[in-house]
Amino acid sequence: VSGIRRTTQTVDAYLTRDGEDFVIETRGRSGELVSGSMVELEFFVDIGEIHPKQYLQSDEQGRIRLGELSGVRELVYGVAGGSKHRFDAVLDRQIWPAAVHLAADETLRLPLVNGRSANSFRLLLKLDGNAWEDVSDRLRLDGGFLVGEKLPAGDLQLIDRRTGGSTT
Repeated sequence: VSGIRRTTQTVDAYLTRDGEDFVIETRGRSGELVSGSMVELEFFVDIGEIHPKQYLQSDEQGRIRLGELSGVRELVYGVAGGSKHRFDAVLDRQIWPAAVHLAADETLRLPLVNGRSANSFRLLLKLDGNAWEDVSDRLRLDGGFLVGEKLPAGDLQLIDRRTGGSTT
C-alpha cells in the first residue's frame, strides 16, 4: 500500500483472491477501501490476439469481483489515469509431474493453488482390463497440498476435473 506514497495517486488497485475468484480492491494511501473508483482492465486471453479493455467501478466495499478468470493469460489493471499493474495468470498454477511413484504405505502430497478443493479432482484405481474404481474419497486438503492417504496398491490416475489433465 505504501507504494502509492511515491506518486500523486490517492487510490490504487490491488489484485487479491476470494476463494477461486479474483477480486480487485481499490485502496487509499492509508490502506482503506475506497468505493466508487474507476479501474481500467485489459485482458490477454487464450482465444487469440484480442485484448478486451473494460472500465469497472468498485462497489460500496471498494471491490470489483472478476470471477475465476478462466481463459485469461494476463491481466493489466490500474485505477483510471494511474499506474498500471500486470498479473501473469499462467504463473498462478501448480505444475505436477506426469507420474508419481509411491510405496503402498506412502502418502501422496501434491501442491495446490487457486483455492481448489479436493472435490476438484478424481482419483481412479485401474482394475483388470479397462475397469476403474473411484477412490476419490481418500483425497483431502492439508496446508495447501492435495493429500491422498491409505491408497490401494496398483495403478492410480489423478484427474483434474476442471482441466482434464492427469497424473498417474
